[in-house]
Amino acid sequence: MKHVIFPLIVLSATTQAADLPTPPNAINDEWRNNRQEIRAIEDAQREESAWKLQQKQNSSTTQPDEQNTQSENSECLPNQKIQLQGITLVDAHTFRLPECVSEANLNKLSREITAAYIKAGFAGTQIDFIQQDDTVIFKVKEMRIREITGGSRTVNIGTLFPNHKNQPVNIRYLDQGIEQANKLTGNQVSMDVYPHDDGTASIALQNQKSKGWFGQVAIDNKGNKNNRGVIRANAGVASPLGLSDSVYLGAYSNTAQGNGHFNRGANIYYSLP
Repeated sequence: MKHVIFPLIVLSATTQAADLPTPPNAINDEWRNNRQEIRAIEDAQREESAWKLQQKQNSSTTQPDEQNTQSENSECLPNQKIQLQGITLVDAHTFRLPECVSEANLNKLSREITAAYIKAGFAGTQIDFIQQDDTVIFKVKEMRIREITGGSRTVNIGTLFPNHKNQPVNIRYLDQGIEQANKLTGNQVSMDVYPHDDGTASIALQNQKSKGWFGQVAIDNKGNKNNRGVIRANAGVASPLGLSDSVYLGAYSNTAQGNGHFNRGANIYYSLP
């Protein structure tokens, strides 16, 4: 996200200045100190979302799950080998191809491939088994985005999800766009993913929108030692240019101005995803 701060008026009769208003949504020290923990939680949530989408994609298939592995046939098929096709988003060399081509080993390899995609954030992967002579081909279809719908003035799809068409369905990429959208005042965006038979998916956004602006005036005692009282005013507007951008204005002034010790100032904070 790009941030631009434009200082406007700053008048001071002393060398001591009052605190400038903190721009909304600025990253604070507490967040920075805990960013690793926050990222770990977010990664776990995204992986869980990816697994749910994968289960939705596989709901109509007949692949056995972990609970059915004991009933799978472990007998090795004669003169068989395995070939992987279509794997571009994860490293195919990390998969150990079993020497014994059996139903159990084929399903185990299928689960390992799916898990690798999920761990990398890619959801909706479909695996087809193709028998060709003495070779079992694992043909992997990596789900890609067909379209993203549900855009509005405060949810600019082109800005939030740049170059999204035919992009892989990556939960991290989608969550990042949703997170940026929800930073705007009044936005509460969520999404649904609808897989298609051709290996693509439609992403539908929903926004429970409230007012896209705010304003407040407050008085505090955080001024300099000669003049503690400070009046602060700030206001913000969501997506003034229709780009899912935001603009915030802040101003402050000491309450007593007749003793020669006063400060005034104003700033503009503009944000673009």
